[in-house]
Amino acid sequence: MKYNKRFYVIIFIVGVAMVLGFQVSKVCCQDRKPKMTGITFTDKTWKEILSLARQQHKLIFLDAYADWCAPCKLLKERTFKDPAVGAQFNRQFINASVDVEKGEGLVLAEQYDITAYPTLLFLDSDGKVIFKSEGFVNADQLGAFAKSVVK
Repeated sequence: MKYNKRFYVIIFIVGVAMVLGFQVSKVCCQDRKPKMTGITFTDKTWKEILSLARQQHKLIFLDAYADWCAPCKLLKERTFKDPAVGAQFNRQFINASVDVEKGEGLVLAEQYDITAYPTLLFLDSDGKVIFKSEGFVNADQLGAFAKSVVK
């Protein structure tokens, strides 16, 4: 079967269009950052968190968890990933998530009498407890807790 010149020109144009289209989409989309959803937790030390809270005039939200705790994992997978909760908490709090069975978390567990997991604490910039909750909460409950401490 013999193809004429027009067929090869069309194949060439389609090929070029596909390559250019791919390159354009790659360039135009690479600068787009994914939308932030959920709570962003800091990886700073407790001393740095307290200092940051003072500097920014914010309260601290502390998620005290254990790595084996099923409700803690559920909280991270569902509640903390909620976009509305993330927007509220990222704007109003310094957010920390600490395994209270390891490292610096052991001191915090003793200091804040953490005996159940997860324990959610809202603290002022001096580390004084404003509100404490134990166990799993959904996004609506967590949002309500936040509203009650931010007056």
